[in-house]
Amino acid sequence: MKEAIKKLESKGCYIDNQFDGWFGTFPDRFELHKGDEIIMDNLSESQVISLAEIL
Repeated sequence: MKEAIKKLESKGCYIDNQFDGWFGTFPDRFELHKGDEIIMDNLSESQVISLAEIL
């Protein structure tokens, strides 16, 4: 996962834990954003890794 995050960050994309809509985040769900725009959300760890390979 760390390598996938590094690859995405090198392309200007960032991964954060998925916001739960209240006051916290889901520990096992992620969202991909670039700047202030959320590109994809509700991603699993394996989906983040796959996206890093694709992008």
